[in-house]
Amino acid sequence: MKIKRYSARDMRSALRAVQQEQGPDAVILSTHETREGIELVAAVDYDESLIRHASGRKPGVSQDADDAATTASGFDVSGVAASAAGGDAMALMEQRLEAMQELLQNRLDAVAGTCRSNCPGHQAAYALLTRMGIAASRVDELLKTLPSGLNVDAARQAGLQALASALPIGRQELLHDGGAVALMGPTGVGKTTTAAKLAARHILRFGQGSVQFVGTDEFRIGAQEQLAAFSRILGAPLHRIQAADELGDILAARQSQELIVIDTAGVGGRDLKLHQQFACLLPQQRIHRALCLSASTAPMDLLMQARRFDAARPNCLILTKLDETRQLGQALSFIAGQALPLAYATDGQQVPEDLHVARGHDLVARALDQCRRAGQPENLRACA
Repeated sequence: MKIKRYSARDMRSALRAVQQEQGPDAVILSTHETREGIELVAAVDYDESLIRHASGRKPGVSQDADDAATTASGFDVSGVAASAAGGDAMALMEQRLEAMQELLQNRLDAVAGTCRSNCPGHQAAYALLTRMGIAASRVDELLKTLPSGLNVDAARQAGLQALASALPIGRQELLHDGGAVALMGPTGVGKTTTAAKLAARHILRFGQGSVQFVGTDEFRIGAQEQLAAFSRILGAPLHRIQAADELGDILAARQSQELIVIDTAGVGGRDLKLHQQFACLLPQQRIHRALCLSASTAPMDLLMQARRFDAARPNCLILTKLDETRQLGQALSFIAGQALPLAYATDGQQVPEDLHVARGHDLVARALDQCRRAGQPENLRACA
């Protein structure tokens, strides 16, 4: 086996030197930053015992696992390294090879991507965020907020923190003390179930009789029956309205700390029925208009849906069905570009347990965990 250490100004130059001298079959064994730039160790004809000797690692313990044990970050990715500790020698060798290949791919992705920084830390953060599903253009914006000179681990964590800070989250719970909220959005995003979760959460806080349902959906029989069932279970009265003055009378009679939850029809943005509902809602200035969007929807479709409901003048967002997406980062990338604050997130059918007040750090941590469990960025253990 031939093993050699390379030093270069940046990762691109180091990889070029490895390829020229050792060829396309070379394996990158380790990389780290130096004052002069990048230093990496590469080899051909891989032999684990020699690599352990060269790197000074103990048998059966990967450098990634050591790094994971010394993390000081708010984002917990330590579980990724655990899988490398078990198994026989061959399985361990295969895991290390896969991790090295993934590390090399991440570096190449960052060099070839739209990240314009030559900083290895920024390149690592770029690779991590894009693999989580964050749009490349959004990642570029986030990286502009990061200081230069960060090492790889610090840059990854700073990138995650920047994403959490970019999410527009309200300073306090939207409906903590009651009020009126109209849930709007496309068909199938879970508006009626979300209405029940909001109602149950409020009843647990203020007791029976503190919630009223209002239904404007006269077009879907199933939705009417579902809302009526929630009304019976929670002991909350249900009003069905068709005109703006009916809703005005209900709002005028609302008591202190009482919550009025308005469930609207899920129809297409160009549907005439949608505009009929807007006619009921728009004259009422005392209503929070929450646009419900599903986390499992493709980013371009999310943008289209949001634009279609602009006429309803929503003033907050609720992100639903977090449990039905394999890449939450795509939805977070979309939300980071919105002016509307994210109020709540839902992740299941349990009422009200699966309703959560939106918190940027929690959402990013969940997206990171999804990415880790999906096995996409194997070298996430290096950012622990």
